[in-house]
Amino acid sequence: MTSPKLLEVYLQRIEVHDATLNAIVTLDPARAREEVDAADAARARGEDRGVLDGLPTTAKDSYKTAGMRTMCGRKDLADNAPPQNAEAVSRLRRSGAIIIGKLNMPPGNHVTARDGS
Repeated sequence: MTSPKLLEVYLQRIEVHDATLNAIVTLDPARAREEVDAADAARARGEDRGVLDGLPTTAKDSYKTAGMRTMCGRKDLADNAPPQNAEAVSRLRRSGAIIIGKLNMPPGNHVTARDGS
């Protein structure tokens, strides 16, 4: 299966199930599509971009993700898009992973919530 096809499967499942799950707080399908296309093109040229090359994945909303909204579960940080990645995100990207969005979490990562956040 190609990376673009896998991404579309993921996006379709998110569209179908996320209203119930409330798992995704930020989703960037346009950026993800560009990145999976680039990953497939690189593989076609014989380039090895890492063990996770072209694999769509998400990051917890507390991890800084360059150019992608990072709110730490807080609505007052809705406009926060850091210029750099957290180390965990950098490692994922260096291994070829494509960050398609951010996962929900309790505000500030300080409490356990039972309300779907």
